[in-house]
Amino acid sequence: MSLSAAGRDALRPKPDSERSETSLRADEARLQSLVRILENDSLDEAELLEFALREAVMLTGSVFGYIYRYNEDSRRFTLNSWSQDVMTQCSVVDPQTEYELDKTGLWGEAVRQRCTILVNDYPAETKYRKGCPQGHVELRRFLTVPIFHGERIIAVVGVANKTPPYDSADERQLALLLSSVFSRLERVRAEVLLAESEARFKAVVGSMDDIVFTIDPEGRYTGVYGRWFGRFGNGPDSYLGKTNREILGAEVAAPQEAALALALKGQRASYEWTMEGENGTRSYQTVLSPVYSGTTITGAIGVGRDVTDLARSAETLARLLDDKDALLREVHHRVKNNLQVIVSIMNLERSRLAVSGAPPEVDAAYLRTQDRVLAMASVHDALYHSDGFSSVDLFSALQSQVSDLADTYSIQSHGTEIIVEPGELRLSLDRAVTCSLIVGELVTNSLLHAFPENWTAKRTVRIGADVDVEGNILLFVHDSGIGILEREETDEFCGFKLIKLLTEQIDGKFETRNDNGAQACVSFKPN
Repeated sequence: MSLSAAGRDALRPKPDSERSETSLRADEARLQSLVRILENDSLDEAELLEFALREAVMLTGSVFGYIYRYNEDSRRFTLNSWSQDVMTQCSVVDPQTEYELDKTGLWGEAVRQRCTILVNDYPAETKYRKGCPQGHVELRRFLTVPIFHGERIIAVVGVANKTPPYDSADERQLALLLSSVFSRLERVRAEVLLAESEARFKAVVGSMDDIVFTIDPEGRYTGVYGRWFGRFGNGPDSYLGKTNREILGAEVAAPQEAALALALKGQRASYEWTMEGENGTRSYQTVLSPVYSGTTITGAIGVGRDVTDLARSAETLARLLDDKDALLREVHHRVKNNLQVIVSIMNLERSRLAVSGAPPEVDAAYLRTQDRVLAMASVHDALYHSDGFSSVDLFSALQSQVSDLADTYSIQSHGTEIIVEPGELRLSLDRAVTCSLIVGELVTNSLLHAFPENWTAKRTVRIGADVDVEGNILLFVHDSGIGILEREETDEFCGFKLIKLLTEQIDGKFETRNDNGAQACVSFKPN
């Protein structure tokens, strides 16, 4: 018994000086076998391997042989070919065609040891044998070779019962012959897989309406796919090897050239462009990504889409939004105008009541009601002048409201100053109206009751907002007058009843205190 460790070293031809005439004849015979095998290119893989096995048996002077495919991941052998002669001599019942590596005997050592196994006295070998099934053909001499593809074993080839002993020449010729055959098969298999993959790719992108292309670093097309170019009345040949500048002109090419410069720096870039076609101007959007070979950028791949319909839909949507904005502005403008009409009607009614000798309390009630109507009008006016309608800046509305209150109560003649602290507080329409009414009531209270006739100190009413640690909005009105405790404090007199009702509408809290005058504060959640 001889276990050869030559393995893949047997694949290396020896120098001519060491070759004997016998080995030269063996080489020639192997080459003739290989030529005969490769000439049968009409055979499928299984048939070609059967033919190769017959040549291997004849080349080594053996009686029979086999070829098993091997999967390193599953560690399983699958029978490809057995010599026809051995099948007539073998009487094994239900012979297997698949074997697990761990359950194989001597012939599996070619995989376990990853080298050639050569045994010239098979009956005497006891170390690796696990016995043959009953009816198996008698083995006297045995040679099996692993076939490598890269670093992986993909098959084992075995021959047996040569009359003279097997030697390293048989090992070498068998390994070289079958390695060449399997290299050819793996190459053909790779070519078939590549062709199938390319066919699938072309079928997919060829049916796409999107633009798919590849370009080199100079911007020359190296591949074009899809049905898109047919829109321009040309085919792939009109693009290959040319740049966009050469095909479509400098104006259309400029966006792609700018995107390519970014792609060559490893960035993903997108650009838009337009083209005149049979159906008018079409708009396209293309994404350009770098193509790598290892770590080197060798070009870019682009995927583009006709976005004409999308662009038109966007334009239509923009027009509809503009129309909606215009309509909402008109609605708020008309609401404000209608509220001002109500104020004017109330002014006429006040004048009529004054002529008829109505008591001052009636005129005061009308005046307070007018203030409240103007407070609501100021919010709608602020919305009319705002950029959107989901919320309104309360302080913008308060500026207008304060101006109306100043006119109503002639504060300049009394030297009173109303200050709205700078800031922005955006609220929904409902909350803004409520807060505007609350501020109007508080400011009116200050103007009417904070400063007696004989008040000589500075007269100021300050309006502002803050946020507490819990995120609540604090809306306050602070005057520099006599303080709330020195006034009559009934809800009806100071408008507190209405203020408390309005505060409840926004789930807020209303508080007052004296701090160099009267300070009233409403706290509430932003939403």
